Amino acid sequence: MVEHVATKVDIDPGTLTQIIDVLKVNPLMSMFSNMELHDLLSQGVLLDLDAENVLSRQGEPVDHMFFIWEGRARAVFGAGRKADTFAVLNLLRPSDDIGLLSIVDGGPHSATVIALEPMRVVSVPIERFRDSCAQHPESYKIISQIAISRMRNMGTWLGILL
Repeated sequence: MVEHVATKVDIDPGTLTQIIDVLKVNPLMSMFSNMELHDLLSQGVLLDLDAENVLSRQGEPVDHMFFIWEGRARAVFGAGRKADTFAVLNLLRPSDDIGLLSIVDGGPHSATVIALEPMRVVSVPIERFRDSCAQHPESYKIISQIAISRMRNMGTWLGILL
């Protein structure tokens, strides 16, 4: 694993339209209009990561939401800086988000996310995303459904491991 090393790139309007097309598959992002997504994502930056770069680390504060535009990553539990044992909780793909649960509880990252291949990720300040969700009260129902789905998925993975 390589610590979070990313190249920051401003998002041009043409690229932003392509990113929105991918992110609209995400149930939470689909509730926003294209104009709202444009405004929200314009507040962020595009990060280019190489394979094995760490995007977020378990236990660290969440100050940005990440949305995968291109590439895949794995979310692992127990991967401390020198951990030799960990469990893969999820495989992440384009349109997936990282940091969502912190919108509700303000807690730290629940897993470490590591790029499996070169990735392009949009990083948006979490406060900006929280403000956008506040404009859509139904977003909290969607967040709850996503959280429950992820917990069930985690239970399945743990059942396989045990």
